[in-house]
Amino acid sequence: MKVKLLLTAALITVLSFSALTVFSQPPPPPPAGAPIDGGSLLLVAGIAAYGYKRIKDSLNRTAE
Repeated sequence: MKVKLLLTAALITVLSFSALTVFSQPPPPPPAGAPIDGGSLLLVAGIAAYGYKRIKDSLNRTAE
């Protein structure tokens, strides 16, 4: 009976120390966000050029 009690106490001690080791590590750094750079600038420039062309064509049709 004493051996069983001693093994149970040793197991609880080992498990509690391993849990403390796992939870004591620092958290990982946050993930980096998506970069907003040249690709979005080209997209906005393309949309602006398309809008300008549509307005220009619309004005030319009404003038004829």
